[in-house]
Amino acid sequence: MASTMFYAPTFQGRFVFFNFQRENVAKQVPSQNRISYIEAGDVRVKEYISLLNSNDPVGFNTVDLLAWGSIFIYYEKMT
Repeated sequence: MASTMFYAPTFQGRFVFFNFQRENVAKQVPSQNRISYIEAGDVRVKEYISLLNSNDPVGFNTVDLLAWGSIFIYYEKMT
């Protein structure tokens, strides 16, 4: 049961809500003079971006897995 409760939100995050979530994050990215920090050449942002890379075709990464998996922990505490 616990594995189902973990995989269900993770599956939904990967296959159902992924595009919606990425579009909203893209709207909230900080910018300077209407250029994102990555395009402006900020070195620290480039170091952080390496954490978000994955071999997943869509780009579902470790941060996404932890975020969607935390929904399982929230529901586990509620019951």
